Amino acid sequence: MINIREILDGLYPDKTGEDLISILEKEGFLETVKKSEIQLNELILNQSDYVKKYGMIPIGALIANQLTVVNTKLKDLSNAKRQELEHLLSDITFKQFELLADHIRLKKKELFEQIAFALEKTCEYHNYDKHQLLDYLRIDSILSFKASMKSGERLKVNLSSMPYLEWNGDPKLFTDFMSIFKERGLATSNSSIFKLFKKQNTPLEIQLNVLKADLILQFFQYLKLNKLVSIIPKGSIYDVLMVHVLDFEKDFLKYQTPKARMNVLKNSHSKWNENQQLILKWTKGIV
Repeated sequence: MINIREILDGLYPDKTGEDLISILEKEGFLETVKKSEIQLNELILNQSDYVKKYGMIPIGALIANQLTVVNTKLKDLSNAKRQELEHLLSDITFKQFELLADHIRLKKKELFEQIAFALEKTCEYHNYDKHQLLDYLRIDSILSFKASMKSGERLKVNLSSMPYLEWNGDPKLFTDFMSIFKERGLATSNSSIFKLFKKQNTPLEIQLNVLKADLILQFFQYLKLNKLVSIIPKGSIYDVLMVHVLDFEKDFLKYQTPKARMNVLKNSHSKWNENQQLILKWTKGIV
């Protein structure tokens, strides 16, 4: 079932559920979020009755109503406050959709297609920005991801060109660099990260700390931008991570493209700057 408090408790590593409840309550969104929880859980519990009575599960109507209520409230906020709430509400809603998919008797692709259709038509009717909304909620990315990959299936790559990383820094500092991952809680061991810097024949299935997913994304981007690492064969650093890190698309990219996900992170200015200071501290003497 869907529990909003559990969602909030696990949403961000740097904010507690109480912190997020305070933000939602202060801006008048807590009641709306709680109502959506009640309605979605009723839908899950009574889905068989809905199918018998209507021949369908009325997900679209519920989602459309929720979108209208939220956007009506958002339009009265300042730009900065609206952007902060949009990111928070989109993360909550995305998590609700994930949980709904686990409990509803529909194929996940069909469920997300229904949600996308309801959102699109509601946007057209109310003249909302459809493309921005679908990007925030990762709907298009989820659909393309589900269409191209079965649940749990790893990214298929040409084994002869399995991507890996190459260290460009001082060879004497490579051990110091490797120690960052375990000491800072990014990975459970340095040995798995070490293998990222060697050519492989199969995906490594590395387990990184999903509670620090945003920080890890920013850290790898920093390494690439400062030319501390290269990608072999030439490509994006995210190509390497998508191949070798478990559930990278779901837990780290949130089913967004790397560019879209990094834009979301950069828009959270205070957290981005805080993470940047941590990364500069970690890499002092290495860069």
